[in-house]
Amino acid sequence: MSEKNMKGIALSMDDLDKINGGLSQGKRTNRVSKQMMPVSCTKCKKTFDADVQKSSATCPFCGKINKFMG
Repeated sequence: MSEKNMKGIALSMDDLDKINGGLSQGKRTNRVSKQMMPVSCTKCKKTFDADVQKSSATCPFCGKINKFMG
């Protein structure tokens, strides 16, 4: 199609899935994006980014599992 014919076409999520193949599971899921935040390890005190939606994160430097209290 020419660029002129493509203007103004709105595609639904189902149409987009047909074009790009969709997810490997074959259906769309509601994905929650990660909320990353810098945290300091309780053992080695080095700072790393952790997903604050999870209750714990493993320090990439020393391997300590850091638990978060809500």
